[in-house]
Amino acid sequence: MTPGKSGPANEPWNDRERRAAVERREPTPRASAIGARLRGHRLAVGLSQTELAARLVVHPRQVSHVERGEQLPNAELLDAFIAALGLSARQADELRELLEEGAVATPESSSQAQSRTPDVWSVPGRNVHFTGRDAVLAELHQQLLGGLRTVILPIALRGLGGVGKTQVALEYAHRFKADYDVVWWIDTEQLELVDVSLARLAEAMGLASTGKTPDDARQAREALRRGEPYRRWLLIFDNAAEPDDVLAYLPEPAAHGHLLITSRDQTWASVAATLEVDVFTRSESVARLTCGVRSLAPEAASSIAELLGDLPLAVESATAWLATTGTPVDKYIEALARETMRVLSLERPLGYALPVAAVWSLSLKRLREYEPAAAHLLELASFMSPDGIATELFYSKAAIDELRRFDERVNDSIAVGTLVRAAVRYSLLRADSNELRIHRLVQGAVRAQLEGAAFDETVHAVHRILYAARPGPGQIDNPEAWPRYAQIWHHLAPSMAESCDEPEVRELMIDRVRFLWRNGEYQRALGYARPIADRWSARLQEDELVLGEQTLELNRQLLALQTEMATTLRIEGNLREAYELDTATLSRQRELLPERHPDIIVSSIMLGGDLRALGDFNGALKLDQSTYADSVTVLGADHPRTLSEANNLALSHFLVGNYARARQIDEDTFVRRRAVLGGQHPDTLHSQAQVGLELLVMGIREEAVQILTESMAGLVESIGLARPRTLSVATLLVWALNKADRTAEALALAQQTRTHYAGNYDPYHPGALLCGLALAAALSANGRVNDCRAVQIAREAVSGFEARFGADHPSTLAGVNNVAVYERRAGNPDAALAQLERVVEGLTGRLGIGHPNTCVAMANLANCLVHAGRLSDAERLERRALDHMAAALGGDHPDNAAIANNLAVTLRALGRRREARTVSSIASRTRLDLELLPVAL
Repeated sequence: MTPGKSGPANEPWNDRERRAAVERREPTPRASAIGARLRGHRLAVGLSQTELAARLVVHPRQVSHVERGEQLPNAELLDAFIAALGLSARQADELRELLEEGAVATPESSSQAQSRTPDVWSVPGRNVHFTGRDAVLAELHQQLLGGLRTVILPIALRGLGGVGKTQVALEYAHRFKADYDVVWWIDTEQLELVDVSLARLAEAMGLASTGKTPDDARQAREALRRGEPYRRWLLIFDNAAEPDDVLAYLPEPAAHGHLLITSRDQTWASVAATLEVDVFTRSESVARLTCGVRSLAPEAASSIAELLGDLPLAVESATAWLATTGTPVDKYIEALARETMRVLSLERPLGYALPVAAVWSLSLKRLREYEPAAAHLLELASFMSPDGIATELFYSKAAIDELRRFDERVNDSIAVGTLVRAAVRYSLLRADSNELRIHRLVQGAVRAQLEGAAFDETVHAVHRILYAARPGPGQIDNPEAWPRYAQIWHHLAPSMAESCDEPEVRELMIDRVRFLWRNGEYQRALGYARPIADRWSARLQEDELVLGEQTLELNRQLLALQTEMATTLRIEGNLREAYELDTATLSRQRELLPERHPDIIVSSIMLGGDLRALGDFNGALKLDQSTYADSVTVLGADHPRTLSEANNLALSHFLVGNYARARQIDEDTFVRRRAVLGGQHPDTLHSQAQVGLELLVMGIREEAVQILTESMAGLVESIGLARPRTLSVATLLVWALNKADRTAEALALAQQTRTHYAGNYDPYHPGALLCGLALAAALSANGRVNDCRAVQIAREAVSGFEARFGADHPSTLAGVNNVAVYERRAGNPDAALAQLERVVEGLTGRLGIGHPNTCVAMANLANCLVHAGRLSDAERLERRALDHMAAALGGDHPDNAAIANNLAVTLRALGRRREARTVSSIASRTRLDLELLPVAL
């Protein structure tokens, strides 16, 4: 007889048959491990030992002995267990490996095996009051671990807010954790923190940190995809928004790992296998109520559950009420029934369970009666983000002053803590370590009870609390202040801050836009700013608006917002649109504001940036000189805005070829910024990098490498590796390493930097294009075998420059110069000749014949003329380039020496050897090419 086949009717296995099917022995680690796993699988599919025994056609004691580890099943019986439980191929293989190889995967006792914690584990604590949900958990387990199919799609738990999706996922993680090596919980309510959680996962898995959160997160996803170093994993993405927002953060599907998602968004059905989480069954509601309130009779519990609609969150709230208030049950049921009828007569948003609001209505009524300040704290929280309100906001002076209106005893953080505890007591608020959390349905119930003036006053009170938490003026550019801003940002939308007419709150909107573009989130910055600008413009155009000074202030703030929008457009490469917006903004500011108003200075600074980006370097220099003088007069030489304009003035000098003057200004700005802002402020480190750039073009290469290395390290520590500023400095460092003959280091850094650009920004981002040219230079410097690849990459960058800046922009022409250099090196001198003729003509017209970049292009053109047999033309061009370069940079500049070498080679080719020796002391017969270094504008 074999397991699974019938013997005589109703005849249990006899002892001989049992001995044939199992090895009887004392419990061993291997038997305990197999038994624990079989028991876990049985519970997951909802079978009792008797039901499983019936499937196996064995006595129930047989199942009990195996599960307790008292008997080790042979291969035949193990296969019968696998078939009866419907286990997956992976689960079956693991059990067979335990049996055949003697692998001990769990501690010695079966109970310990069942509760084994994975090697990598980060999941919130188990809910000790979790009730029921056996059918949902069994179905979820079957989809993830059961059956014969391989799970590829994520599993999405869907359902009404408050229905318990998170609790089901949490219970699953704890109940079946022994089936995984990695279990990791990720809160997706704030998408910007998902990568932070994944980076922590990378660290927990022992992966080497890159120092940059997005890169570490990508490492984690890749390790999960490969199944190395851990193969069996479960990731839970809780509170996911719509799929388009979240999919980019998910690891690629893998048969060895599982993704579990909780979401209210129904569109997950298009990309995931979904499992609907419904309300409690009546028996589950009754079980939870009677467990929490021991004196509650099942019949009364059923009546309450009926009124609550069995919504888990409502059941939990009712349980808390009855357990903490001592309200007589009959009075509670009577009051709840009355409130339910009233609620049913009100209009509610679709999806909000009416009985829930009734429960919260009672709780709120009791809270308002006995703790009015606690009730008001809850009202304030109802206009903030439902997940993650920093406790600091409610312990601030602004919050205390607001709460004191409802209780004069609220005068310190201890008193606020008492109010929080009162709200938590009624399950209306949840307090974590440093955050308060309020369910969105509770928020809806609280807001629904606020009408007219009370509603408006509460909203504005939230705005005052948020504005009071704002760091000081100008701190939006300081990374040390960003955590403080992060406490504010996600409350702006719930508090309807975009519609607020208070100037202080509008200032937060402007800060938000600047924060976003400063951190490279250009599309988000514009997407956030445009509707706000439209709303403010419409407000100004309302016929009934007669606000006097308030109108002027709204106008001023609208123009300030437009300045931030124009800056974002320029950085993205929309140069003409940025210029036109800045021009219009500045014109309107000059109509409305006093001469030399700080806002006019800021807009003038930005307009100078537009001119530089458009290639009008002389126009930018003229404007920057005027703006800097005004800023010094109005704000002072050490004001951060003045120092920003000093930086821009130096850049304009640099672009017109005044390298020494640019270096002088930048060195002074670096010293001042270090004193005013601190050595680790990004602006300070940027000034340091600009000094490094100027040293590089002046031929002081090793010092340039050192300074740029220090600047990049500081920026990585201050703001992270993948920020635009950091990557821009990394690109400069590639050039410096290349020029210093440290070509292998240059190539490695160029490849790394380009990877970061590719993973975080648009391929036509100006910084990405500049990085492409740097990579081409590094490739070419590492051997002629790379020249063809260098040509391809440089051409791609030039194509991007042409699209962004235009064909005759100096940065585009610098890129074409470099393409021609690599073309000549790759054996295509004719193509190089045509390109360089275009470059020399273009740079002469845009920058002048005496600009160092024009001189470099002339020298490269001369190289091609020699190859074409036009030696005399080459000599004339080289002599002009040499004279102008010496006038611009001095006779001892390395580029001067290279041009002199080329002239000597030309003279020797013309048979004038003696004259060649007087031109250059370098005894080289090789012609030297010179690349141009475009810079971020």
